[in-house]
Amino acid sequence: MTSIYLLYLIGFLDLFGVSMVIPLLVKHCKTLGASPFTAGIIGSTYGLIQFFSGPIIGKYSDQYGRKLMLQMCFLTSIFSYLLLGSSNHLLVVFLSRIPIGIFKHCQELSKCLIADTVTVKERSSVFGKFNSISNIGFIFGPLVGSYLYEQGGGIHHVTFATSFLFMINLFIITFLVPKGKYATDAKTRRQLNNQSMLSFLQRITSWKFMSCIWVILLIRFLLSFSNFIYRYDLASTLGAKKIGIIMSFSGSVSAISGFFTGAIVQLYSGDHKKLLLHISLIQAVCIAVLTMYEELWLQLLFTVPLSVVNALARVVAVSMTIDLAKKKDLGVVAGLGSSTIAISRFLAPLAGGLVQEVYLSGPGYVGAMVSLLSAIFVGLVDKVKVCKRLD
Repeated sequence: MTSIYLLYLIGFLDLFGVSMVIPLLVKHCKTLGASPFTAGIIGSTYGLIQFFSGPIIGKYSDQYGRKLMLQMCFLTSIFSYLLLGSSNHLLVVFLSRIPIGIFKHCQELSKCLIADTVTVKERSSVFGKFNSISNIGFIFGPLVGSYLYEQGGGIHHVTFATSFLFMINLFIITFLVPKGKYATDAKTRRQLNNQSMLSFLQRITSWKFMSCIWVILLIRFLLSFSNFIYRYDLASTLGAKKIGIIMSFSGSVSAISGFFTGAIVQLYSGDHKKLLLHISLIQAVCIAVLTMYEELWLQLLFTVPLSVVNALARVVAVSMTIDLAKKKDLGVVAGLGSSTIAISRFLAPLAGGLVQEVYLSGPGYVGAMVSLLSAIFVGLVDKVKVCKRLD
């Protein structure tokens, strides 16, 4: 269990460091003369690259081990954030986002390492605790980042501090986390070594491969898209003070609720399909109410169940995705899951902007309808399970 606790620490330091920088990235771009559109392009570069790199990094983690890929993740993160901090030109800022877009899959790789280590029965509980401890970093990271920024060091001090945190993570994964077993046996690794990248891409995009996981990936996309487009509506319609209070409150509730994920899953007797259906319906109702009413007490009241189901959805969807994967494809499938989140993060602001051209509060209602749509697709999960048994 020592390695699990170390992975908790890695997840916390990872999101602590990232959340120090991300809220200040657009501000830094604008100080360098970027227009809102240019700043948006730079901000979305990371998510777009992650969409393509997720399955590939997952493949290499199956092939060469999670630990090696985590080391690559932290090395490139250190380099990228040091480059970002030393930049005084927009082109350099843009270039600094490319390496981490390719390699920065720490959360997914850590979850794969957890899945390799714990039993299926323990998985939901451990994933929930990992998410909660990691998300605590999101609560404190922006506060520390803004403090360092305002002390006169600007983005430079913030990125150097973030790089230092990634150096700590690199030390932990290199010297403290045991190497563990490969996710695949020697014969399978030889087959993966002999497989060309073209053959790999053809295999993971084939219907034979995707037929067993497409429903879960689609549900993850819809739930994620629903949340991101609702947040776009939130940022556009409420005042800065209300947004700050709601986001901090939401992060705190999500972090706390993650510790009880295992207990909630047990209440459903491990019936992930039923739990995911309830998550989709509750999310739809909460987003609809939060869109209709701007009173702070109502916002805080309905943010509680929304934050709880968000925390549950991340754990349940990841667990279901991993359950459907063959052992040799665990990293690949986790990478595909990461790609679905990345593309939803990329598309939601674009869709939100288009909808607001017609109706200012439209993105929130679209988010509620998309959550309802995900509930419909939950009904197809049984067919996926049949596919798994026939595989």
